[in-house]
Amino acid sequence: LLGARHFAKNLPRTPYKFGILLDMVGDKNLRIPKEGYSVRMLPDLVDKVWKRAQLLKLSVFINRLGSEILDDHQPLIQAGVPIIDIIHVDLVGSKYWHTLEDTPDKCSPESLKQVGTLLLSLIYEGLGNSGTQ
Repeated sequence: LLGARHFAKNLPRTPYKFGILLDMVGDKNLRIPKEGYSVRMLPDLVDKVWKRAQLLKLSVFINRLGSEILDDHQPLIQAGVPIIDIIHVDLVGSKYWHTLEDTPDKCSPESLKQVGTLLLSLIYEGLGNSGTQ
């Protein structure tokens, strides 16, 4: 959070359409619910992103409310940047989390592909094709 807090205090004067924080999205058993703080602060943005994932048939994104996670998106939201957290909350506290065993062999190419597909769609098409404007 230290870097995010510093960045939030020194934001460039650029208008931000939206942002997405990715955290722990490479797990082999990836399931990504809607992160609670993002839903509370930016429900429309979260809904548009999850609707896009549904349109793209990306099964790792589940239409369920997850926990509120203290993460780097919070200071940015508080500074006025519309940013949501895409996080696999089930990994918090796992036996590999924050250990030397948290290595690339624990990642799944399919999970990374699904997250990347969503991001590319949002980058190139914006939020307009998510079922709502």
